[in-house]
Amino acid sequence: MVRSIGPLGYPLQVMLIVACWAVAACSTGTDRNKNDGDSDQNDGEYALIWPATDSLIDAWARDLWRTIAAGDTLAAEAKAYRLGHTLLLTERDTLSAFGARLQEQGSTTGLQRQGAAWQALGSLLRLDLDTAKAILENAALEGPAEMDSRSERVRNLAWMRIAAAERDTVRAEGLLAELVLHKALAGKDAAVLDLLLSRARTHLEAGAPTRSRERYFEALPAAEELADPVLLGHTYMGLGWSYTDAGDEKRAVTWYDKALTTYRTAGHDRGLITALDALAYSYWGVLPADQVLPYWTEALDLARREGMTRKAAMIELNLARFMASLDSLGHAQIGLDVSSWQDSAIALIHRSEAGFVTCGDERSFLAAKRYEAGILNHAGEFDRSIRITEQLLDSARHRSDQQEIARCLVDLASNANSQGDHRSAIHHLEEAIPILERTQAQRILIQALQRYQFALVRSQRFREALTAADRIKVLSDSVHGIEVTDRLAQLDLRYRFAQEKLADSLQHVQDMELERQQREQAVGEQRARTRLASAVGGLLLAGGGLFFYLDRKRRRERFARQAAELETRA
Repeated sequence: MVRSIGPLGYPLQVMLIVACWAVAACSTGTDRNKNDGDSDQNDGEYALIWPATDSLIDAWARDLWRTIAAGDTLAAEAKAYRLGHTLLLTERDTLSAFGARLQEQGSTTGLQRQGAAWQALGSLLRLDLDTAKAILENAALEGPAEMDSRSERVRNLAWMRIAAAERDTVRAEGLLAELVLHKALAGKDAAVLDLLLSRARTHLEAGAPTRSRERYFEALPAAEELADPVLLGHTYMGLGWSYTDAGDEKRAVTWYDKALTTYRTAGHDRGLITALDALAYSYWGVLPADQVLPYWTEALDLARREGMTRKAAMIELNLARFMASLDSLGHAQIGLDVSSWQDSAIALIHRSEAGFVTCGDERSFLAAKRYEAGILNHAGEFDRSIRITEQLLDSARHRSDQQEIARCLVDLASNANSQGDHRSAIHHLEEAIPILERTQAQRILIQALQRYQFALVRSQRFREALTAADRIKVLSDSVHGIEVTDRLAQLDLRYRFAQEKLADSLQHVQDMELERQQREQAVGEQRARTRLASAVGGLLLAGGGLFFYLDRKRRRERFARQAAELETRA
């Protein structure tokens, strides 16, 4: 582990060395802590990771609010810590609401700080980075905080995940080292493992799948030894994600299958949903549509049954995208025709949008609306697509989200170009392009320039179109030049995976055909033996009948001769 820390520096190495030593040295201390009545050991986090059923969580929540009402501060902080960790680990949609209530009803600064941190972590589960940062920054922090207090540890965990989302791996590793050290010294092996998994995911979210995979492999032996199905499944899933991000779906599905088996054996439906969703995504475009669809339908049924509103909404959105990507053969394989798939996709998106509204996930709701507008544009329903995009534009202007404003303007230009209104398209793009240049959104800028060039050509403004084409070439070289080799390698890996799946399928067909031929040959041989036995039996029967006939004939002739001799003698 220490060898792979690399440039993070000597102090972090020392902390992790101490942490690793403490995990081993304090293994006997874990049992002691369970019985000594110490307030910190009563926090109970990870003491019971699975089964963390809804009924158990509800019971913990009722107990927590009763404890707060009774004024037992130390016990309340410990119980809030346990409940928050469980909600976070099992990715409950209710984590934000729990944090908000704890912040409101908490009778101490520690409880209020915990509540703010859990609320921020709930926002991070919804990928709402800005809200999470605002909650942490605006939380009331009266008086100095104890470095080992629960509220500080939860806040550090939240800031660590924010740093990961912002791709600041150095800061994330530093915050994580402090958390690992505390948990290791407390003898909490499962907590240390969960933090190490968070460390691996930090690199994954920072766009470094190879480094992330190394971290997950470092955590794998501890996960297998601990044998908690949640953490073990999370480790397998992390390895799968690291391979997916590297474009190696063949290895990814191996780990997803392991996670699927782990979750299914344990009856952990929430983990099962994640594994099914990942497998569907990996097989998308590799297996026939009718073999991919069951993964998502099972995941969606489980998500609805578990009350995972946001996860169900995400799966519905993925299903809509999946339908939109299929050709006529794919639609036929899943029972849709050309005229019905668009209605089915739009219906799924509407359900997805309703789910995002229910759980307060504005960012995902806007993404779903944007995708709905794209499908409508593809279907030729430009007026509906424009109405939705204009609503998104108004919302973006209200939030002063410059990049979203530019994205909406580019989408409006696409609709205008599709309708032949190139003048409006040019107007929208001339507003969008300067915004994209300021925000350094290079990929969206390339799309905008491509649409701008198209509109200029159709408007016979060829000199300006050539200038736009030159800019597109320069930007494309700078943006895609470094990534093109990796992208080609990823596409090659996915192509090979698809070819292997096809080869496996063809081999299966050949094996079945060979087995059928062998069965037919065996049946033919059996029939030949039966016919031979029948023929031999027939010959024997005929021979016996002939012998009997000839024997009777000889007897009659002998009797007749004897009768004639008797008559002659008489």
